Amino acid sequence: MSAASSPGERAPLLTPQSHDNNGTFSPPRSPNPPPHKPTWLSRATTTTRLATTLGVERPWLMYLSYYIPVLSWSRSYRLSYLPGDITAGITVASMYIPMALSLSANLAHLPPIHGLYGFAIQPVVYALLGSSPTMVVGPEAAGSLLMGAAIRGVRGPAFDDGEGDGESERLAGVITFLTGLFALVAGGMRLGFLDSVMSKPLLRGFISGVGFVILVDQLLPELGLSHLASEAKITRASTLTKLLWLSHNLQHTHLLTLLISLTTLSTILLLRFLHPRFPALRYLPDRLLLVLLSLLLTRHFSWDQSGVEILGAVSTPGGKPFRVISPISISHLTHVKAATSSAFLISVLGFFESVIAAKALSSSSSSSTTTSSTTVSTNRELIALGTSNLLGGCFMALPSFGGYGRSKINLSTGARTQVSSLVLALCTILCIYFLLPAFYYLPKAVLSAMISAVAVALLEEAPGDVGFFWGIGARGELGVMAAVFAATVVWSLEMGIALGVGVSLIQVLRAAATARIQIVQRDVEAAKWQAVVASSSPDSSSPGSDDEGEGDGGSGSITNNDTAAAGVGNVETADDAEDPQTLILTLSSPLSFANANDLAHRLWRLERYGDLHSHPSLPPRSSLRERHSPSSPLHHSRGPSPTPAREGGSRELTPPPLPPRTRTIIFDLTPVPHIDGTASLLIRDMVRGYRDRGVRVLFVGAREKVWRRLVRAGVVGEGEVGRERFDDVESAVRAAEGC
Repeated sequence: MSAASSPGERAPLLTPQSHDNNGTFSPPRSPNPPPHKPTWLSRATTTTRLATTLGVERPWLMYLSYYIPVLSWSRSYRLSYLPGDITAGITVASMYIPMALSLSANLAHLPPIHGLYGFAIQPVVYALLGSSPTMVVGPEAAGSLLMGAAIRGVRGPAFDDGEGDGESERLAGVITFLTGLFALVAGGMRLGFLDSVMSKPLLRGFISGVGFVILVDQLLPELGLSHLASEAKITRASTLTKLLWLSHNLQHTHLLTLLISLTTLSTILLLRFLHPRFPALRYLPDRLLLVLLSLLLTRHFSWDQSGVEILGAVSTPGGKPFRVISPISISHLTHVKAATSSAFLISVLGFFESVIAAKALSSSSSSSTTTSSTTVSTNRELIALGTSNLLGGCFMALPSFGGYGRSKINLSTGARTQVSSLVLALCTILCIYFLLPAFYYLPKAVLSAMISAVAVALLEEAPGDVGFFWGIGARGELGVMAAVFAATVVWSLEMGIALGVGVSLIQVLRAAATARIQIVQRDVEAAKWQAVVASSSPDSSSPGSDDEGEGDGGSGSITNNDTAAAGVGNVETADDAEDPQTLILTLSSPLSFANANDLAHRLWRLERYGDLHSHPSLPPRSSLRERHSPSSPLHHSRGPSPTPAREGGSRELTPPPLPPRTRTIIFDLTPVPHIDGTASLLIRDMVRGYRDRGVRVLFVGAREKVWRRLVRAGVVGEGEVGRERFDDVESAVRAAEGC
């Protein structure tokens, strides 16, 4: 397009190029509508045919192996993998069996054996159904803390007094069972895409809040103040209340217990600090060594007689190593209502952490040594994790999900397949049968220090994330992170994650309710086509964020970086054009009840104000035309007439330029795969309104399914079908301009 075109020259027709030499947008030709989305049956038939072509003798086994991965990796397993898998399983067991005791006793406030069940039951099921060959599932700090809070809320004083009637254990089984049920249903409904719903600031705010809550909770046993706190009914208080109570009772600290706690915690943190310099220390079972050392010292020096709390006898349900219950029995229905919300939160949080761990493991360079060539599927992960927790609930185990830290250790110590998880489960089962009496003299302060080390790990990544978001100017994300952290610490864990999920859903719904459209208008004077963006007048930059959604980033602006993607930049609208205008709207998303109103609202704003960013308090442009008309009394009441422009100068009191009236609107529906009934109804009313005002409406590239729905909805009359539908934008523009 030539920049020297005269003001009265008609803009040339559209060309196939997307940009001209000036970087101005030109609507491209619309390609032929893509074929219809294949059905599941056609995809399955196509896959079967391709499998037969590739020499697959039993396609049904191929399908089954995809959904039950053990059928795949077990057939390709080699004996050379066994030493690495055994070494990795034993290493992880030596590190995390003591951690399981800590999670159950200190966070879930259950008998320690229920933490061991989480490493004995769920890893076996995940080894059969999980798609990540080296991921290790087991109890997590956040899930255990949520379970403890839920049980405390149901049991009340009986929970605080430690009554051993088995009611808390059965409630734990119901929570774990419901956690697995939520995950399994989500996987069956193919909701794995929801792993992208929670943003990094929301997760970081909640995880940091959980770490802080855990750190404060563990101060009570680490200082030897557990009994005093129970008498003062502080164990059920908020985190801030516990901090205030601790500040007034530090004089009652048991010094020997504090010394044991500090020694254990500092040793774990020191070894973690030395890991980058001495990688071999990663494989040192520091927690197991600390447990053994504290057991020997406590027994030899009789620390339990000096006031140090010990674990004591580790009881088993009903005196049996394993006891199976039915979480869905009638006697447990009273627990379902109380356990549902906590189970849902545990399931959501565990799923996010598991997917993050699985994706990180699959993308790591060392994961190429694994035998599984199957990609990680979030839906299959949900099914595997859900099934494992369903079975774990029958054994009253803690909820178990994937953890990146232990999975990384598993991978780095030689794990090649899911056999390492089976070895971990076997070690845990042997511990349950033969080693439980050995934990009698284990100081509770050691377990609390291990949990505090986990809390420090949850907190240590927060400064880096805060620095990153601050550096890029993402103040909003920092505000969300701080709000979720504060809600978790001040109110409760449930409030924190509920706030995080709520904010995420609002962001997703807001994005879904915004129509992805590109609005292009012909500037006759400049002889070019350009995107319609906010004008450069001061009024357009006025604060927006009102209840109508105006301003930068509001629902009234062009979304999805449309103008930037088109190479337009910050250009002005064709305000000075006098010829009849053609407006082209390219829709790049499905039209539904969620975004149809936004589309109509933005077109109404463009017609009423001539600018998408105008504030709704402005008068319509028709009243401005009347105000500035020479015959208008409002015009004469405003003082002197506009002064003609002097040569080389500017006009004074010149009325603001007004966009011309649009004569034709072209809807480019090529990228639209679907339109629902609500959107069809709204578009019908909108199109009828345009036609009543003499505006011609044309459609381009609509798919057969979309077009049939528009015809049936009455958007296009039967006699107008052939004259309103075009294969490409250029043909529609020719028809609009009478070429």
